[in-house]
Amino acid sequence: MTAKEKWQIENFMFGLCGGWIIAAIWALFGLLWYVTYIGRPIAKCCFLIARFALRPHGRVIGTTGDYSFIGNVLWLLFVGTPWVFLFILIASVFAVTLIGVPVALTYLRLAGLVAAPVGMQLERQLEDWQWQ
Repeated sequence: MTAKEKWQIENFMFGLCGGWIIAAIWALFGLLWYVTYIGRPIAKCCFLIARFALRPHGRVIGTTGDYSFIGNVLWLLFVGTPWVFLFILIASVFAVTLIGVPVALTYLRLAGLVAAPVGMQLERQLEDWQWQ
């Protein structure tokens, strides 16, 4: 099984465990913020979170170079705090079982992205090393 096939299975399993619902909620938030001109940077962050929630496996979160500490602090104070706690709570529920641990780790990655999305981007992860 290649790394790409493994990531596809893991993305499907995360989608069944609530990933598609979270992506739809964040996409709706992005659409609502996009209506105003001032809200477009916030909408960009919402769409980033929605894209990550759809396919979290096989992706790495990186910076774009225009990272904003003040923007992330404001985001965390006004938007991110309840979502971070919610994702940590969901991760703790999934972490109770052995099968749910990978989903719990994905929710923790999602909580990290929701905590500071300003200036972040999603990049494809390189293939795993093949041992010969």
